[in-house]
Formats: sequence, C-alpha cells, structure tokens
Amino acid sequence: MGFLSFLLQVCFLPITVGTPDALPDLSPTFIEIPGNGIYAQSGDRVTINFMVVDSNGKELANSERRGLAHTMDLFGSPSDPLLQAAALGAREGETRYLILIAEDIVPEVGSFNLIRNPGPLLVKIQIERIQRR
Repeated sequence: MGFLSFLLQVCFLPITVGTPDALPDLSPTFIEIPGNGIYAQSGDRVTINFMVVDSNGKELANSERRGLAHTMDLFGSPSDPLLQAAALGAREGETRYLILIAEDIVPEVGSFNLIRNPGPLLVKIQIERIQRR
C-alpha cells in the first residue's frame, strides 16, 4: 500500500528531468538521490537496478530482490522499452522514480505479458554505471 500511496502523491508533481527528448512523454519524475557526471543517452551502455509497480500496488519486477543488476544498451539492442525510457536522461549514481503510462511505452500490454493492464506504472531506477560508447 505504501507504493500505491506514493504513486498517488507524486503523480501530480510537475517535476521533470532532462530535455523533452530525454523523457519521451515528460512523465512526472522524482529524484531521490541526484547523480553526477554525464546524462544517459541513446547508445550508452547502462547498468541499473529497477523496480516496477502497477497501479494496483502489485510489484511486477525487482532486480534488487533478485540480486542482479541489469545492463543494456539504450535503444541500441533488444531490451525492455520501459526500462530504456526510465533510464534515459539519468545520471550515474542517481535514484529516480517515474510514472510512465504502460500503453505509451510497451505496445504488448495484455494478459500474457509482464504488464497486463494499461495505465500508470511506478518505476524506480538506480543508475549504477554509464559507459559512453
């Protein structure tokens, strides 16, 4: 219930980070721990920890619980479009919360996929490392 309460509290905050092309839909963003250095951009290799919670408060994914950070090339390799959109524009060492609309980012919303229902998702991203390529 705590994450659902947080989602409802921050979904009306007019906070954004980066330029309009850094966040595709200018989603409400809350930076818990600011990072430093370069911003993650398309083509960078990014290592992240993440958590995704749906609008019902159900945790859909959590890399910290598994103990495995996720490494991906931003928009350069097949990877999760939700995580790519959340990491874009973040700095190394940053922890941020974003509210993203599932159907705007993930076209395969449905009963046989990880994201089963359309609507808002709370995404927590911790940027561990950014490698400029």
